Amino acid sequence: MSSANITANGAIRGATVQASTFNLGGGWTASNISGTVALQYGGANKLTVDGSGNVVATGSLSTSANIIANGVLKTGGYTVTTLNAIAAPAIGMRAYVTDATSCALNGALAGGGSVKCPVWYNGTAWVGG
Repeated sequence: MSSANITANGAIRGATVQASTFNLGGGWTASNISGTVALQYGGANKLTVDGSGNVVATGSLSTSANIIANGVLKTGGYTVTTLNAIAAPAIGMRAYVTDATSCALNGALAGGGSVKCPVWYNGTAWVGG
């Protein structure tokens, strides 16, 4: 793998760079390896896009703009216990639980079962959704 440091105070136009990893500064790097483009921070992938257009974000993705998906969104799966342990959840967060005893729209969640249930945070608790 090759790497390059590019410093520019303006636009770079018409350049072809034969490198697979770029240092973006502030601990961020970008790479293009085998057709997958990745943004890394501290050496860990934070956002990847593969040749088919699949986007994977690791950690939180925060935006004030609309996110438009022309495909299926995949949320994370949790047990009821681990979901309730998330520090400072925000209204509207979505996920699914893997061990609910039942699943009802806006219903309370209890773990220890085998029911998969989509959930959302309503500002007070995680509920079926």
